[in-house]
Amino acid sequence: MRDELGRYYTPEDVARTLVGMVRRIPRTVVDLGCGQGALMKAAAARWSGLEISSFDVDNVEPTAPEGCASHEHRQCDLLEGDCRAELACSGRKAELVLLNPPFGVNRHYQSQAPGSFGAAARRAEYSFLELATMLAATSGTIAAILPATFVSSARLAKVRGELAGHCANITFKGLPSRTFSGTEANAVLVIAEVGEGPAEVTILDEDDADVAKSCSVMADEWIDGVGPMSGRTLRALGATVSRGRIPSNRTADFPGTFHTSHFANAAGGRVAFGSTEPGDQVAASAGDILIARVGRRLEENVVMVEHGTAPLSDCVLRLRFPAEHRDTAFAFLRSREGAAQLRNASGGLAARHLPMTHLLDRVRICAVEETVVDRPASSGDTVDCRRDFAAHAPKTTSNSPAPSPDGAEGGPHTTGGGAGHFVRESGHVEPARDAA
Repeated sequence: MRDELGRYYTPEDVARTLVGMVRRIPRTVVDLGCGQGALMKAAAARWSGLEISSFDVDNVEPTAPEGCASHEHRQCDLLEGDCRAELACSGRKAELVLLNPPFGVNRHYQSQAPGSFGAAARRAEYSFLELATMLAATSGTIAAILPATFVSSARLAKVRGELAGHCANITFKGLPSRTFSGTEANAVLVIAEVGEGPAEVTILDEDDADVAKSCSVMADEWIDGVGPMSGRTLRALGATVSRGRIPSNRTADFPGTFHTSHFANAAGGRVAFGSTEPGDQVAASAGDILIARVGRRLEENVVMVEHGTAPLSDCVLRLRFPAEHRDTAFAFLRSREGAAQLRNASGGLAARHLPMTHLLDRVRICAVEETVVDRPASSGDTVDCRRDFAAHAPKTTSNSPAPSPDGAEGGPHTTGGGAGHFVRESGHVEPARDAA
């Protein structure tokens, strides 16, 4: 069940991993929105004798971490204007600021004094991050858990700029999906070392435990989205996208329709159709790239049509590229980086959806590193789907449904490329359970 305040408590192993990424040894620690205290307990376990202050909206005081020199807890709502202003003006500074903030709307935004993060503070997580930058000591560190979209969303460029303005080094590490119980929201671990720039940004992949690859970008590139968003958008490559028209609950009325359930039949990402006459429906033909528009793991459903034609359900998107870009685009969309960009361009937490404009403008072709693991199929690299897609035209054109309006494809604005485009280094965070 979703927490009404958008809190998802930190697994202990994730807390240990985040604290383990901190390079500077702190003496004073502040835990913002401490929840059950997983983050400050992980810090106390790593360094003895810490002076810890914790804050949370709940009136239940967490147990003092073992091994700390002192622990002071205060019950307060860090999104509420007066409490926030008092803390920011108190002169309190910490060498390590920990936070796993609530993800969601800042219900007290109007009560807060205008800050450097601007409208982004309408989101609770960035309001917390803004407060963290006020409380971090001159040579301190901010260790946070934030939405994965923070890495490269165009809407968050101002927030990235403000954080980079405070820091000499910023490191990210992606977390596996479903790390937090009760949500499929993707998150990243963030270590921001306060100091003079220009800041260098490094991003660690959540897997590739046996493979170490490293690179980094300067903060101005990351702020502008040049890092994971380098390369050309699908629109810039001349791609066009169309959405199938046949409702998913009416595919039986239109024999030969390609639906999301058929992606699993494609080995090597290739499908072959019969010669179904699509009538006035949106149809796929040789060279088209098909992507699932909806689904929990829609980024895994990318195929190319080898030959034949088939009408498409309204849960499938058809991409068409100029011939000179088609193979490169297909290889990228099926790569690890491509899957990450498709995932981040989609919206929703459970059944995700991919708006057509997001596909064209928020997915950018970068270097292809490795393909995603193919699902098993019966035989061969190409599945002949003529068994499933019989050569039948729609019964009558009068039964053809009208196209669904594009406006129905709204949803959360999540953008950006996969974190691993900046850096791939060894290390893995195992899923397991302070509040997100």
